[in-house]
Amino acid sequence: EPAGIGALYLAYEQLKARLEKAGVFDQKYKKPIPQMPKTVAVITSPTGAAVRDIINVAGRRNPNVEIVIVPTLVQGKNAGPEIVNAIEKVNKWNKADTIILGRGGGSIEDLWAFNEKIVAEAIFNCNTPIISAVGHETDTTIADYVSDRRAPTPSAAAELAVFDYMEFENKLQNYRKMLTTYEEHFIEKYKLLTKNLENSIQMYSPKNMLLTRKQYISDLQMHLTDCFHTILDSRKHMLQIYAVRLNGLSPLNKISKGFAYVENDSGESIKTVEQLKKGDNINLTISDGKIKA
Repeated sequence: EPAGIGALYLAYEQLKARLEKAGVFDQKYKKPIPQMPKTVAVITSPTGAAVRDIINVAGRRNPNVEIVIVPTLVQGKNAGPEIVNAIEKVNKWNKADTIILGRGGGSIEDLWAFNEKIVAEAIFNCNTPIISAVGHETDTTIADYVSDRRAPTPSAAAELAVFDYMEFENKLQNYRKMLTTYEEHFIEKYKLLTKNLENSIQMYSPKNMLLTRKQYISDLQMHLTDCFHTILDSRKHMLQIYAVRLNGLSPLNKISKGFAYVENDSGESIKTVEQLKKGDNINLTISDGKIKA
């Protein structure tokens, strides 16, 4: 058997190869991590820095999420069985939405409990989704491959497990504003459409069409009356002009003013002064008699 650190690396590679061949790492067995968990179980050492980081990050992101600490050894000979017992306890409890399994960084010997086959089997058989957060980002264990999700650090695991409540509230506010704007736009759109339909109905209603025809006839009557009065006034004016002209040419009008008829002794009508000579006698007839001069 290889001894020392080399033996651990060899054992790690051999177990990883066997589990991978058995399909334990297949993506089809990975369970989705709940987006809005109510309870998160943290399996780790109660005195390590990892548990403090997880509590701080989870509390900052969403103080309403319940964090349940399941204490266990994370290093040493008895750490593997204790981790298995903790996983099975949470699985039977069946109230946690997500499990965070982790610890801080360390050497391969410090992290060896997370490379044991019993721990890998317990993770694989657990019904609750598990986020592995073992060591630092460069540390990789068998537990990371078997878990449903791997986080590079315990703090990152808390960010994956607990949704950001403030970000969620901001999204809700934005959605609320969008819905309100859409609702107002939708209402205004259909109010306008309804108004247009009402106008169309009123426009083509029998009553409105009758009123329109009545108004049209009334306008025609007014127009005809105006035309009639205009023509009548014009004809009256022309008649007055013709009456004045006729009156000027009327014989009766001339007779009423008086007239005379002039002739010489021979009975010829004298129409111009050139027909008379000095010493001629003329006969002057006025409308009521005959005067000689």
